[in-house]
Amino acid sequence: MISLGEKLLPSFRQTIEKAFHCKVYDTYGASEGFLIASQCMAGNYHVMNPHLVLEILDDKGNEVSPGETGRVVLTGLDNFTTPLIRYEVGDLATKSIKSSCECGLQLPLLGEIIGRQTEFILTPGGKYITVQNVVRIMKQFPEIEQFKVVQDKPDFIRLIYIPDANAENIDESRIKEKFEEVFFEPVQLKFESVKKLPKAKTGKFQLIERNC
Repeated sequence: MISLGEKLLPSFRQTIEKAFHCKVYDTYGASEGFLIASQCMAGNYHVMNPHLVLEILDDKGNEVSPGETGRVVLTGLDNFTTPLIRYEVGDLATKSIKSSCECGLQLPLLGEIIGRQTEFILTPGGKYITVQNVVRIMKQFPEIEQFKVVQDKPDFIRLIYIPDANAENIDESRIKEKFEEVFFEPVQLKFESVKKLPKAKTGKFQLIERNC
């Protein structure tokens, strides 16, 4: 099973593998025509180096160190009509701490794919809260069937959710406590119970939507 398109969260991978009784190998690409990276048999992401140059840069335009997160910048090597040179796709990724892979492929390695820059929360204290962080919090609350988190201001977050049909009570104060444990700072959190989750401005569904 090969996945592409939206970011593959661990819970999605587990569900797919359980349903189809096979391994899932994820790919990472961009709609501008880039196949950026693909997972090998060992589960690591290899950069499609013959077709592109991948840079992971900090806010000053410098290459980040292994294990650090930065902006994904691409240069295509096989588009001779409209070449994209040092093109920023709007994603964040982590530079791999590994220099080689046990699978034997000589292609460069990519660390964690964080996702779109709008798909994380940036706290007033300057901490990045990724989709994975939020999913780990919400897995503790099965009484919420679906959810999304919207950050409209640096210090204001909305948790929009669909309650489980059998849920008798949603302990909002406990959810707020769990968020503050991850944020390491107070959270101004507003809860909104809905019947259908709204999509982002792009028309896609995002678990996290940052508008500030």
